[in-house]
Amino acid sequence: MRRDLRMPFTVLATSTSVVLVVVACASSEEPAAPLNDDASVAIATDASHDDSSLVVDDSGSTADAGLDVDAAPPVCTTEGWCHTVVPRGQTFVDVWGDGTGKVWAISQGQSSGEGKIFFWDGAAWTLSYAATADLYALWGNSPTDLWVGTSKGLLHGTGPSATAITWTEATLPVVNGTNLYVRSIWGSGPNDTWAVGARIGAGSPTYVLHRSGPAADPDAGTTEWVIDTSPELSSVSPLTIWGSSSDDVWLNAEYNDASGVKGRLLRRRPDGTGTNAWRVSTDLPEVNSWFTGQALGKNFALINSASGYGNVTGFDLGVSNDDGDHFTWRHLTLDTLPYSAFKKASVVWASGPNDIWAIATTAVGSTWLVQLKDPETSSWRVASISLSDAVPVTRKMNAIWGSGPNDIWVVGNELALHKVDPSKGAP
Repeated sequence: MRRDLRMPFTVLATSTSVVLVVVACASSEEPAAPLNDDASVAIATDASHDDSSLVVDDSGSTADAGLDVDAAPPVCTTEGWCHTVVPRGQTFVDVWGDGTGKVWAISQGQSSGEGKIFFWDGAAWTLSYAATADLYALWGNSPTDLWVGTSKGLLHGTGPSATAITWTEATLPVVNGTNLYVRSIWGSGPNDTWAVGARIGAGSPTYVLHRSGPAADPDAGTTEWVIDTSPELSSVSPLTIWGSSSDDVWLNAEYNDASGVKGRLLRRRPDGTGTNAWRVSTDLPEVNSWFTGQALGKNFALINSASGYGNVTGFDLGVSNDDGDHFTWRHLTLDTLPYSAFKKASVVWASGPNDIWAIATTAVGSTWLVQLKDPETSSWRVASISLSDAVPVTRKMNAIWGSGPNDIWVVGNELALHKVDPSKGAP
């Protein structure tokens, strides 16, 4: 069976030595669409190419079984935000790139269990793999070594080049006869990759998984992924994982006490004996049980508690001057934005202490892309991503990734925006 999902080119406008850690505070009014700082439009002229089609074969899962996309040159605002054409019906939920222009995004299809992996080749999104599972998280060690967390476990993408990736299901430990699904993954290299796995079902335990390389003896039933049984993890339920290096791994976990469920931050750091060990970070303020983070070196990180449940809507920025061993915290909010209904920052990303971006989510679920102008005053501005003041970006944004201030991707519901150097135009 073939499906033609051709989309015409009509796009709705829709480190430093300091550590920074972000935790997220709410109003019920819905703001009017913000006007751009500069609504003029630059049309890129160096990305034009012949129209091409990809055919979806519902019975297959390779890149040959793709989605029709009318490839077209990006259209950019004068701030440098370029709109790319996303296949119709695809909700991008995560994005990762290698910093040289090769970018992948994972999507939730129009039905459950129809997740897809897309590759950006500099001119168009092409289908790399059609999965038979929901896709949750994406991380890559290189353009030919990629990992995707799914509702069925993990997909591993390898190949001779970024355009010739083969996707295979990784073998994970089986717990009490149940396979694990993976919602969070990060690594410092090909032989140091971490993930958080869980059994299907509410209240099921979660586990930290580690891969230190290929399985020693796959024929003997050994797996390349093993469960971390460190005692520090025995009393918590891991949720999300990230880091900056093999000796600086961060873990969000939750635990229960007499007052209910709380969040806890653990870090895997050198323990003074020549090895690394998990330990609880004692200087982190109380946060939601579910939070996410980003670490750019041991002395710069972000923690966003607002990505979880509840009504947390502010940020805690942590600064470290001792190689990440201790932090001093400052609370920030979104109150300086010109609209009263910004509830929280569902996503926070930074290229450094002076380039911090957030997806601000309102009380009714709409999203705006904002940038921190001044941490001292908690001053924010709404990014100029709309191609026209009359047609704002209304599609929901879900994830941010970037390699620097002029290489940032923001993805969402039929949406993929690329921030480039505005003086150079579209890539």
